[in-house]
Amino acid sequence: MDTTPISKMAPELLTEVFSYFHPPYRIDDDWDNRKEEIRTVTLVSKYWNEVASPMLWDRIFISRKTFKQQQQLKHSYGGSVKHMGIQIIEEVKNVLPMIVVTFPNVISLSLFNYNCDALDMNLLFKKWTKLQSLRIMGNCYLPVGYENKCGGFTEIELIQNDNAKVTSFCQLIKESGCKLTKLSISHCDFLPLEDILPTVIHYCPILDYLKFVHWKGDIFSFNPGYTCPNLTYLDIDVMNITDEGILGICQLINLEQLYVEWNYLSNCAKLRLITMSCKLLNHVSLNIQTLDNDFVQDFLRLPHLSSLYIAFIAFHPELDRWSLSKFVECHPYLKRYKFKWKKETQQQELFPISITPAQYC
Repeated sequence: MDTTPISKMAPELLTEVFSYFHPPYRIDDDWDNRKEEIRTVTLVSKYWNEVASPMLWDRIFISRKTFKQQQQLKHSYGGSVKHMGIQIIEEVKNVLPMIVVTFPNVISLSLFNYNCDALDMNLLFKKWTKLQSLRIMGNCYLPVGYENKCGGFTEIELIQNDNAKVTSFCQLIKESGCKLTKLSISHCDFLPLEDILPTVIHYCPILDYLKFVHWKGDIFSFNPGYTCPNLTYLDIDVMNITDEGILGICQLINLEQLYVEWNYLSNCAKLRLITMSCKLLNHVSLNIQTLDNDFVQDFLRLPHLSSLYIAFIAFHPELDRWSLSKFVECHPYLKRYKFKWKKETQQQELFPISITPAQYC
């Protein structure tokens, strides 16, 4: 059997090998988490450097600090950039035409804007027709009317956007239609969930990721089993959840990750009903008022559970006598407790955690 020296291996095969050193891109990850190994392989030989170097440039972030550095990026690597993050500053706005020409193959875009006028969305979406994922943090206007240039999005995430209006956002969802699999809305005061979900029901049948964060009085009262039956990830961060909302979660038989945060539910006992139908859950994080052993045991019996986090105020009957108290961390100043369990191959033990007062204020 003939063998090929690794130094002469086809570039496609080397790229596949090097990809295992390269963590998958996440649009909601603000950090450049490329592993050092991918940089190291570029030093092995000239051939490896030619193959691996484009992988170092598949994601870049243009900010005030890195603007001059990114201006010097070789045009030979510009086509390798797939994931672009842009902090909207005047310098960037002035050279936007150069950016869209230098990086023609961008498929995911993150925009960050708090103190600057909006970018020319028409220019962005006219050139970047391959866009699949859009993340906007801050007060950028939505690209309504331009999304048909790229055929809609698979991922949409909005964070602290006061310019987003219900009609515009629903139009963005409508145009994305069957492509949309991930929807995340955080701290957008003018985007109540109940006004958005009717559009999701009609146009996004394969949505499997939903995150909604709103601390100013929103109540989770809809039935997600009816509106988003294919969800595998659900993150709800609101003031409270109604009984209908809890029963709706119980209908999500494909659910794998569940986060219910920041509310300390008054009807928390009914959350244990989730364990009767959502058998695929592998990660659960809850905030409740009162915890007891039976509640915890119901979740620990889930066949695929790998981690369970429960923040609570009181334990019934006595925490000190609870057999699982070793998994609890107490915060006396906050009058809060945190139960943290992770599945281990050999044993179960309490992992150190870090909770800041701001998380419970």
